[in-house]
This record gives sequence, C-alpha cells and structure tokens, in this order.
Amino acid sequence: MNNFQRFLSVAVIGCFFLPWIELDSSMSQMKAGLNEMMEMLGELAGESSEYKEAKAQMDLMNKMDGASGYDLATTRFGEIGGHSILFMIPALALFAAVANKKKGYIIYPILCGFCIFINATYTGPIETGAGLLLTYGSLGIAFVVGCVMPKDATDEEPTDEETKASD
Repeated sequence: MNNFQRFLSVAVIGCFFLPWIELDSSMSQMKAGLNEMMEMLGELAGESSEYKEAKAQMDLMNKMDGASGYDLATTRFGEIGGHSILFMIPALALFAAVANKKKGYIIYPILCGFCIFINATYTGPIETGAGLLLTYGSLGIAFVVGCVMPKDATDEEPTDEETKASD
C-alpha cells in the first residue's frame, strides 16, 4: 500500500509538468487566424504601438496554450499565473512520499488541492488540460487510499506495557 501511495506522489509531481491549460476549439481557430493576420500586418504596421500591443497579446496567448503547472508558477499570463505557491504541490508530494506516513498521505492531497483551487482557477475560453485533470485524480485517489490505509506501527504511540517491556 505504501508503494502505491509513493507512486501516486510521483504521479502528482509528473502531472505538475503536463499541460494544465488548453484553449477551447473556437479560441484555437481564432488564434490561428489572428496569427496569420499578424504575420501579414507585420510588414505593413511597422512600428505602430497598437501593432506592438496586439503582437504582445498574441505571443502571450501562444505561450498560454498548453501551459503546465510549472508555467503557471513561473510565468504571469496577464491575469493568470505567476503564483509561486504552486511549487508547494510537487514539494508536498515529495515530502509525503519520503515521510511515508498515513497522516501525510491524508493531509498533502487536501493542501495541494487547496493550492490549485485558489491559485490556478481561470475563466473564459480556457479548458482544463489533461495534466490538471490527472493531478486532481491522483490527489483524490491518494486521499482515499490514505484514508483506508492501515495505521503503521510507527504511527502508533507505544503503550505503557510496550515501554516497560522494552526497558
């Protein structure tokens, strides 16, 4: 059971680097059309400030499509991202795997889920990527398995009789 929990912790760490954000199909079509238009206007617009602003927005949209948890933690995409607290997700998963205690396997999915929910929520024409769905799934399974996991001998406090027997 402990090795399965460690596998889930590794899965959470791996999913942190998979895409969390995907643009929906209508945005993808619009993005492709705008990219073509920006390439054509590039020579005509020259040094126009409006062109530079639109170009910066298109570059931001291109980078945001397929952004992972790591990207959201390190890069600010307008109103989305730039939350370094998201680095707590792989750190907590690693700590739980190393500590290998039932309490850790129950607490870390709750803390990770809270960090994601507070810092990686977004609205608009943005869909949840496979990486975020797998992260939530791994955290949910880790929590359930942690709850039904038998208590380790190291987690239990020794009784008075066991303490006297060891002396």
